[in-house]
Amino acid sequence: MFSSEARIAADANRALAVLNALLPSASHTPLRPARSPPPLHLENLDIVTALAGLDCTSAVIRVLSGETSSSRARPSCRRPARRRYDEAMRQLAPLFNGDNDRLDAYDEVLRYRYTHEYVQSSGRARAWMLAEVQAAQKRAAASSEEESGRGNFSAEVVEVLERA
Repeated sequence: MFSSEARIAADANRALAVLNALLPSASHTPLRPARSPPPLHLENLDIVTALAGLDCTSAVIRVLSGETSSSRARPSCRRPARRRYDEAMRQLAPLFNGDNDRLDAYDEVLRYRYTHEYVQSSGRARAWMLAEVQAAQKRAAASSEEESGRGNFSAEVVEVLERA
């Protein structure tokens, strides 16, 4: 009867032999790197038309659209999607051993995925910005309604006039 250590060693040896048989032989040609795919193209977040539809002033439109398309905002919005796409393609490319047709198929799927995620994310950001603008407009309208009728008088003067 074998000791438990001997049985473990024998089982491990069999498992290693199976794994060794699965590995390519030393004469196997190394994987050829496939060509690099073009960078992932992501559109700018555009809210100009929507802001104009909310009757925003040109100054407000210029500032808010500048925030979404400025050189500062662009990289931070797009960088995560591009970085994940580039990393996925970097890991996949060597696996295809130069078979660019198969790599192109994976590239197309990954481009769709990361572009779709970016469009959804930027759509949520756009909706949030527009909701904030609408909320600010409502607050401004409510504030101006409360103050209408006062003219240029302060609250104290209006109160005195109302008591009189």
